[in-house]
Amino acid sequence: MKNGKNDCRLSEYGKERRYGFCFTLLMVVFLMLPSSAPAETITLYDSTSGSLPGAQGWVFAALPLPNSVAQNFDADTGAAHLDTTTKTGDSAGYFSSIPEYELGPGMTSPARSHPDMPDNLDRAAGFVVSFEVRIDSEAHNYEHRAGFSVIVTSDDFAKAIELGFWEGEIWAQEGGTENLFTHAEGVARDTRSQMTLYALKVEGDTYELSADGTPILSGPLRDYSAFSGAPPLNYPYQTPNFIFLGDDTSSASAAIRLKSVRVTLPVTVPGDADGSRGVDLRDAILILKILAGSEISGTEIELSADVDGDGMLGIADVVYILRAIGQGTN
Repeated sequence: MKNGKNDCRLSEYGKERRYGFCFTLLMVVFLMLPSSAPAETITLYDSTSGSLPGAQGWVFAALPLPNSVAQNFDADTGAAHLDTTTKTGDSAGYFSSIPEYELGPGMTSPARSHPDMPDNLDRAAGFVVSFEVRIDSEAHNYEHRAGFSVIVTSDDFAKAIELGFWEGEIWAQEGGTENLFTHAEGVARDTRSQMTLYALKVEGDTYELSADGTPILSGPLRDYSAFSGAPPLNYPYQTPNFIFLGDDTSSASAAIRLKSVRVTLPVTVPGDADGSRGVDLRDAILILKILAGSEISGTEIELSADVDGDGMLGIADVVYILRAIGQGTN
């Protein structure tokens, strides 16, 4: 983005006068609302409808064929019930999208995707995947597998996280090559006692998992793309903007109840120059510093600062910010 508009390309003396006037104008604005973080929440599954995730856009897949996977809606708990415990070698779960793949000789599964799944899980801006789940039972053959897992990939599939759920622990799968899919950081947690609302926040290069509003686990995002399994099992690790919930291994099994899945995305705020997801005097001052030629090294200017969309920053953008602050519309 260019730093100036024609109306601010002045001599050094004129630029100082214009900057001084604008800064004085800023100082007389007495109303400054605190930065806010407006967000949009998209519901991908809601059990109150009385239906399974597959009826609400999720792609349900179970392997191998045939299998002993049980799936039903439990009216008593008001939740979707998924059970892979009859046979440990079975795996099944809910995919936000899935490519076309071969089921067997002459049998092909078409490409499908959730119609409401966001196109961009921007890790730079940050997003939250929340899900309400209870683990009824879980068993695993060894310490690096879990009968219920959640996989989330960001807009860069090499920046992802897979969390495994045991009856008494939640933990992260390691990425890379040497230690791929081995038990990494974890936290002791009773996942069976009650239905819990988990919120998985992804921002930058890290994740943070909260349980009913309390942070319980955090760590770096991982690159799982070295996995070379057969489709569709390799698909989650080589696909951006993806979510999976279920049993993705033949070495563990679980019975779970799922009530909801939602994605919360930050909303771009016109005039937000510093990326705070709100508009206040700091945004106006930042733009004025740019127009005055002041040093702002290390500060990344958001595209939303260019309110009128002409590709340059100018006084018109500052005026918009001041009006938004004064009218309380930020």
